[in-house]
Amino acid sequence: MPRKRNLRMETYNKLINIGKSTEKDISNLKIEDLKEITKDPDVLNIIALREFIKEHNTIGYFNYQQTRKEESMANKYQLVNEMANETIKDISQSSENWIEFLNTASNNYKYSF
Repeated sequence: MPRKRNLRMETYNKLINIGKSTEKDISNLKIEDLKEITKDPDVLNIIALREFIKEHNTIGYFNYQQTRKEESMANKYQLVNEMANETIKDISQSSENWIEFLNTASNNYKYSF
């Protein structure tokens, strides 16, 4: 029978990894310290909001999410575009590569995807 996970011990180990191992360290934890050990979106959003409030830019917090999405889409487009350009260079580099591409394309042509 598999051993049951001890989530509290896992959390304590994460605290040790960020240098918060004593009772004093743990009792003096700030919410920002949790940024390094959690992936919980609510906790991360609260930390981000607190950072924007400290900068007197609460409205920026709400714009930040939108900006990150826009940057993400731009980065994805740029990545796909770079991959396509590299593939075109590889295919057109030699006649053998071009023939291999045509053979692969002709094999895939029969599928409707």
